[in-house]
Amino acid sequence: MQKSEPKEGYEYDASKRALASRYESVKLRLGFIDGTLVPIAFSLILLFSGASTQLSRLLSTTVSSYWVSLGLYLIIFIVLLTVVEAPFSFYSGFIVDHRFSLSTQNVKGWFLDEVKGLGVEVVFAVLAGAILYYHHNNAVVVDRRGSNIRRILNIPLNNSTLRNLTDLLQSNPHLR
Repeated sequence: MQKSEPKEGYEYDASKRALASRYESVKLRLGFIDGTLVPIAFSLILLFSGASTQLSRLLSTTVSSYWVSLGLYLIIFIVLLTVVEAPFSFYSGFIVDHRFSLSTQNVKGWFLDEVKGLGVEVVFAVLAGAILYYHHNNAVVVDRRGSNIRRILNIPLNNSTLRNLTDLLQSNPHLR
């Protein structure tokens, strides 16, 4: 690999490199907390506290359509998660960036960007959730004849392949 020459006027500055390294370290740690630990902890708390089940039951009794209920559940989940993540997001996205002199955005501008991001996140989460649940609900376990395997694999299979697969499934008690 060839080394490229630095651009004209570029001077290596050790203090800027150290500052960039510290910034990256802080942002990576905060990103792990905000993007991994908090969502996992929030999801587990909802699950084990029974709040997720209660919300699901409330929505299913209030709304007649399963798909509308699913969409509302995902919207509520994402909005609540965003509220829980808000202090971490504010610190990481506003305070840290200002401390390192990398942002001149005011709080109002930061907040509006977060709201726009939440809107985009809700749209994609509802679409992805609907697609995943649709495929989950329409996944077909292979019946004794093996005819429904086409719906799972979505590939053309000939009769001898289906017969071999069916024989394998019938001969293995763990796959029945």
